[in-house]
Amino acid sequence: MIKKIKLIINLLVIAALIGVGIFIFNGGLARDKINREVQISLVQDNLIELAELATLHFDYKNVIISTSSKTLSLLGLTDIKYAEATQLIEYTGYLKAGTDFTDIEISYDEATDSLTADVPHARILDNVVQTEAVVVQDVKKNIFVRHETKIVFDEINENKAKLERDKVAQGFLDEADKRIASLLRSFLHQAGFDDVVVEFK
Repeated sequence: MIKKIKLIINLLVIAALIGVGIFIFNGGLARDKINREVQISLVQDNLIELAELATLHFDYKNVIISTSSKTLSLLGLTDIKYAEATQLIEYTGYLKAGTDFTDIEISYDEATDSLTADVPHARILDNVVQTEAVVVQDVKKNIFVRHETKIVFDEINENKAKLERDKVAQGFLDEADKRIASLLRSFLHQAGFDDVVVEFK
């Protein structure tokens, strides 16, 4: 009888120890899960600070020749150019490419302990000519032709749009995507995630 009581007590102690072990183990897993959720939330909040670092800049300087002329219509049949003025326009600007970091979606796979960042492809954020530094020089003056400021800036805008198209064709946005992916991976590794996948959408 005493042996049976001791056996029952021993079994109850073992069962209690197993129960405590399972509780502690599950509590640890729950804690790890909560910690991961907190980490992911912090990562999402701090992503915006990366936006400026991940922006790709291209500074440019350009010189264009702008020509204005006056014509005379003779009997409505033909136009004869009788006055022409030429100016040299020098300007600087910058092009910026990046993505909207508020649209990055972070997902975590518990089974593989991997983090996936879905990122919008880079786009042109700014193409700015520093208008206060535009230099206009007369190459050929003519008292009959007034080279208007609007003409100068229309030509600058036309050329800056062409430069943007050319840079995009040369892979400027692809280069920006690579920069974004590299910085994101580095940031997420430092945040404690070893397995990181960056996908562009």
